[in-house]
Amino acid sequence: MEPRRHPRRRSGDGRLPAGPPLPVRGGGRLRRALLRLLRRRRAVPPSAPRRLAGGAFRRSRGLPPRRRHHRPGARHPPVLRAPQPPAIRRQASRPPGSAGGGRRHAAAGADGPAGAGGATPQARRRRRGAARLRPAVGRPASPDSRPAAEARVTAVLLLNRYDRLGASSRLRFLDFLPALERAGLTVTAAPLFDDSYLRDLYAGRRQSPARLAAAYARRVGRMLGARRFDLVWLEKEALPWLPAGIERALLGRVPYVMDLDDAWFHRYGRHRAAPVRAVLGRKLESLARHARLVVAGNAHLADWARASGARSVVEIPTVIDLDRYPPPVPAAEGRPFTVGWMGSPSSAPYLNQAAEALAALGGDARLLLVGAHGAEPPGLAGRIAVQHEPWSEERETALLARFDAGIMPLADGPWERGKCGYKLIQYMAAGLPVVASPVGVNTVLVRDGENGFLAADPAQWTAALTRLAADPALRARMGAAGRRLVEERYSLQAVVPRLAETLIGAAR
Repeated sequence: MEPRRHPRRRSGDGRLPAGPPLPVRGGGRLRRALLRLLRRRRAVPPSAPRRLAGGAFRRSRGLPPRRRHHRPGARHPPVLRAPQPPAIRRQASRPPGSAGGGRRHAAAGADGPAGAGGATPQARRRRRGAARLRPAVGRPASPDSRPAAEARVTAVLLLNRYDRLGASSRLRFLDFLPALERAGLTVTAAPLFDDSYLRDLYAGRRQSPARLAAAYARRVGRMLGARRFDLVWLEKEALPWLPAGIERALLGRVPYVMDLDDAWFHRYGRHRAAPVRAVLGRKLESLARHARLVVAGNAHLADWARASGARSVVEIPTVIDLDRYPPPVPAAEGRPFTVGWMGSPSSAPYLNQAAEALAALGGDARLLLVGAHGAEPPGLAGRIAVQHEPWSEERETALLARFDAGIMPLADGPWERGKCGYKLIQYMAAGLPVVASPVGVNTVLVRDGENGFLAADPAQWTAALTRLAADPALRARMGAAGRRLVEERYSLQAVVPRLAETLIGAAR
């Protein structure tokens, strides 16, 4: 008769170590042979516990399975029991014959095979099962069980070109951030250049190469971390004068929305240097083609995006915040008729289109230029009083209140056709009549004879300005019509729901 050998001690989880099969208690030769056969055929893994092999043996003999504690993955679901006080749970975990906390159970818990935990493997398994069955107290609810008001917030990385001193960055992006936050989006703004860069640029000071390199290094770091966001909101391009492939590689698989409010593609496509045209001439087209969505400021830019292969295009105009533009008040009587222009030094040369008409107004009128940095059309000295004011966001509405009419002269070129007419929207929000060149979106904003005049040549400019100077009632009527148009279609309050829906949809 084969000698009876003591089986190997089980590990903490109740399993036997891998190796040749060991003699088991009870069952005799038939059980040992069945265990070897099952392991040889891989029906039972070599490290399977003996109770699993025993279950196979009982099934082969037609015997009912033994009742055991439920473990994760078992066929039958557990029976949920109400949580019990700790004392009752400790008593239930003791093995039979140890009720009352006898000396034998205490000794086995302290020095027995189960180790210093004070329980056998079976007791530990029972405690783990009871812990899984207890109701979770203080645990956060799953996302599916949260109320609709606590829906997931969409995280957006904004790669704007400038800070608040840059008009496009301020109007197309930064002014929307508080309203977008209320709509369920968290937008992190990361401008490429700060306001000091623009001040030096407008003043004609040369930019330091080290400063530019540091700005690009910061932008590359932001792009490498874009995977932590749901969406990238891109102002035109992320890295000016670098190929589109580099930008897409840095962004990885994060979807991005490209916003365009100028014919920026002509900056590369019509550059005078042939190498720039060869390398970057189709950069903006490539970015538009790979964007999840292109937001265009007018119909001309939207048509360009569709022709470039953009998969989705949404037209959202440049708007103003009506909270910063209170309803206009009547101008003080007795002041001279004031023609106003507000813009940046880069657009001041367009004033030459209206120079002859401004000079014809004579000494009874004046010209107020805001943000032109001293630039003014030639031939005005001694013919009309010219005043200059520096632009600031805080004084913007107060400066507009000194205008009696606003002008926006433009040349008719491919770059100018891509402009979004923000000057006209500003003037109309302030309750002012406007005179503008019939170029691009100006023909959409200005309803000739209703909220202003379109002037294509010096004679039309002179007639429009002269008529407005002589008729205060006409100025008031046209100003009110322009204000209504802005309230309906070109205000932040009217546009922000659509923009929020567009960004959330692009992030999905």
